[in-house]
Formats: sequence, C-alpha cells, structure tokens
Amino acid sequence: PFGCCIDMGCGAGKYLPALAARFRAVRAYDLSPKLVGLAQKECRRRGLQNVEVQVRDLGQVWYREERQPSVVPELGDPSEMESYGLAIMANVLIAPVEESTRALMLRNAMRSLCPGGWLLVVVPSTESALYVNMRCDEAGHTNGPCDVLRRPSRAEGADVLQGVLRRGGVRTKHFLEPEFRMLAGRVGFEVEACEKVIYEWRAELGLDSDVQVPA
Repeated sequence: PFGCCIDMGCGAGKYLPALAARFRAVRAYDLSPKLVGLAQKECRRRGLQNVEVQVRDLGQVWYREERQPSVVPELGDPSEMESYGLAIMANVLIAPVEESTRALMLRNAMRSLCPGGWLLVVVPSTESALYVNMRCDEAGHTNGPCDVLRRPSRAEGADVLQGVLRRGGVRTKHFLEPEFRMLAGRVGFEVEACEKVIYEWRAELGLDSDVQVPA
C-alpha cells in the first residue's frame, strides 16, 4: 500500500474502504458529527483498522503556530502539515459560500500535502446541470433530485449566474472548468487534468431504470 491519505469532507465514509485498501493510513474529517459517527460505525463493521475519522471544519484555518488543542480541537495538528501523499475532496466545495471560503478549504488541503502530493477534487458541472435542466423541462420531468428551473425569479437568475442551482431543494454550487482552474491556481495548485465523471441518466434523475428516462 501507499503512504498516508486524507479524506477532507468524508461524509458517511463512502470512499474509506477503497482508500483503506490502498493506503497504509487514512485520516478522514467531516464537519457533521452525525456523518462522522456513521463513518466510524462503518469502519468498525468492515474492520478498517488503518482509518481514523474525526470531526473537523474544513472552512476554518487548520494549521496555526500556537494553539491549545484541548480548547480548539477542530484545528489541525501541526504534525499533520505536509504529511499526506493524497488528499480527496469529493463534493465538498458545493456550499454556496464566498470564494474566499472555498480558497481556504483548498489551502488547508495544500498545507496537508507533502511536496509532490496530489489533490483529487470532485465538483458538479454547471454545463451538465443546465443541460439536464433543459432536457427535463422539454420532457416535463419534475421528479428526482434535479429541480427544474423554468421561469427563474430574479434571485434564482442571479444564483445561476454564480453557478448555484438547486438539487433536492438545496442550493448547490456548480463549476465551470475554467472557473475551477482559476480558483485552484490562485491557491497555488497546478491542475494536471480535468476529467468528466459520467453518470447514467437514471442516476442523475433519481430513477430506478432506464425505462423511466425521459425521451
């Protein structure tokens, strides 16, 4: 197995079994105590002894020169700085927050990675969301996680211009590729590649089979 990996925003631990099989040690963090509890339970069920899951806020500065660990437990331990070969942020940058907050999240990842380390980021695509909206509107499809936007209000139109569209009623930040490249570059990352994650229509629309996919 490889060295150390960090899952930043692990949720219920969807990727932890795969990471545990490939890395000597895995640390995972999420802001939600409930999701962390679910991830810890799943790790115990699967016997993943090389995985540690804790609560931590990715939207706060993790590493500071001086702190009191017992008073500020959500901050990162300085010993973790530059200690990971791979960091993962899967659907973490999707909250409709200020760009400075997203930059801070990426900066925490950069400071966690060792020299030459890699960051894998998964974000939803603005173009994909708009295309799905168009197809669903044409077919009159209104069910599933995608909220079809037909006659946007002024506020909704302003959101769309910022790449914020609703999924399951939740305002979700989507990205254009040049937008993400610019954000990552400003933090100091060099983007090696941008790849598309392909979803079946039934998965995108929350359907049980291809038969239900709108024509």
